[in-house]
Amino acid sequence: MNEDAIDTSPPPDARRNFILCVANGGLVMMGAAFFSPGTVLAALAQRLTGSTVCVGLLVSLGQVGFTWPQLFAGNLVEPFKRKMPVYAALATSRALVLFTLAA
Repeated sequence: MNEDAIDTSPPPDARRNFILCVANGGLVMMGAAFFSPGTVLAALAQRLTGSTVCVGLLVSLGQVGFTWPQLFAGNLVEPFKRKMPVYAALATSRALVLFTLAA
C-alpha cells in the first residue's frame, strides 16, 4: 500500500454526529413551528387587530428578521477556529429571549 495515500474513511464519530445533527434540526424546526409567523402569530395578529395588512407585515418581517442576521453572522464567525462556542452562546441568548417573551 502506498504510504502517501489519503485516508478516505469517515471519522469514528461521523455516524453519531450525523444522527445528532438530524435530531437537533428536527427539534429546532418543531419548536420554531410554535413561533412561526406563518402559523401561530399570523392567527393571533388577525384576531387581535383584524387587519390583514398587519398580518402580511408580520409574516414578511418575520422572514426578513430570520434571514438578515444570518448574512452577517456567517461573515463574522468565519475567521474563528472554533465556531461551536459562538453557536452555543447565541442559541442560549435566543432561548432566554423566547422565555422572556413568553413570561
